[in-house]
Amino acid sequence: MATVFGLEVADLDDGCIPTEAIVFVKIVDEDGRDCWARRGTEGISDQEAIGILHCDIARITGHVNGHWVNDEGDQ
Repeated sequence: MATVFGLEVADLDDGCIPTEAIVFVKIVDEDGRDCWARRGTEGISDQEAIGILHCDIARITGHVNGHWVNDEGDQ
């Protein structure tokens, strides 16, 4: 397991080297409400983040054309 913002996440496949990241973090605000925050490395533009999200939606719904490594490491 790896750690992101103190939370455990699944490791990347062997040989994969992280270069950039976008993270969605579920948080509780000062009023006790659940909300979300998005953080990313400097190298990812808002347009890239939107594209990545669209690709993940396609992967989740099974409408993917191209290469994506899923949560279990399958390709």
